[in-house]
Amino acid sequence: MIIIKLLGIVIFSVIFVLLATLIHEGAHALSVLLLTKNKVDIMLGSFQGKLIKSFEMKRINIMIYGFVPLFGGINCSLEGISNISKVIIYLSGPFVSLLSGIMILIVTNITNIEILNYYADYMLIQFAVTILPMKYPKLFFHYYNKRSDGYNAICIIKEYYNINNK
Repeated sequence: MIIIKLLGIVIFSVIFVLLATLIHEGAHALSVLLLTKNKVDIMLGSFQGKLIKSFEMKRINIMIYGFVPLFGGINCSLEGISNISKVIIYLSGPFVSLLSGIMILIVTNITNIEILNYYADYMLIQFAVTILPMKYPKLFFHYYNKRSDGYNAICIIKEYYNINNK
């Protein structure tokens, strides 16, 4: 009975992490759709691997790669759009992760469903890890040496105001 319960928790956790990644990347994609006329790809999983499934709807394409639920990203052109739009696109993912984490905490306090605390924590950690301006270290495997959303937003702001790193 314990094994079945643990298996249920693992499956639910994997689904939740995949859903959390989809929500985060979906926020970026929604911003692109609202602020541009460009198409956008939402990529879930290890997109260096084999494409498993793809769903296309007008200007949005959701692509699921080898199953690694922590990994995700979007692909779109940001050419020719304003700097403020770019900043909004980069910060929308972390912002929605923060809001989701807060909402799950509220639901947890109302319903007393303790397991939801872990998912709220995950969303808040996802917010922190993506909003902090950094290039990801090796600890982040697939994201190694890639720039966080916060880092990208700060780079755009620095470029706009012509701020050097000196």
